[in-house]
Amino acid sequence: MNFSLTIIYLVLQIILSPCHKNTVKNKTADSASVSIQSLHKHKADIDKLFNTYAKRKSSPISVYVKRYNSKKLEKVINEQWPEQIEYTYNIIKNPSGKIVQILASPTSESGDWDICYIHYFNNSGRLIAFERRTNFFNSGCTDNDEAVHETICSYYNNHKVISKSYKLADNNGKNLVMSGVTFLTILRITVFIWMCRSA
Repeated sequence: MNFSLTIIYLVLQIILSPCHKNTVKNKTADSASVSIQSLHKHKADIDKLFNTYAKRKSSPISVYVKRYNSKKLEKVINEQWPEQIEYTYNIIKNPSGKIVQILASPTSESGDWDICYIHYFNNSGRLIAFERRTNFFNSGCTDNDEAVHETICSYYNNHKVISKSYKLADNNGKNLVMSGVTFLTILRITVFIWMCRSA
């Protein structure tokens, strides 16, 4: 399977991943299990690596884009972005050259929402976490129509979910309660993206 098809396959897996809300589960998957705390730490270390890389002038983050009506990925070099971008992909490798994070983000033409689908991998290439970050306006549950930030994260051991978390917050990190309006906004965005990508 070539690189473009692999990324498209991962994106489809991300889009088809179920959403979970307000759940936190901790259980042992099997005798070869790892602790949830070690998965949290590994994910945090990868996020820290991403933030370190992002601050560098010549970042080692590999950036690819998929344009509308195209099946191939194009590498972005020196911030030379093409037009008509449908998806952006960031690929992070650790210092030993192993892929530890793949971030996929569809383009919001309206600019009133942003979604990132992030896969985290251990040094053996196994999935350890999947996170969906959604930011959107017009939720009806923030002051001055500020953005709402939703984060859904699942942690994996041997391809099984062993822990899940959900957070909905405002710009200041204050927890929000999901109202019917907010839920419909999230559902509308998710369905809209799915319908556009399936067309």
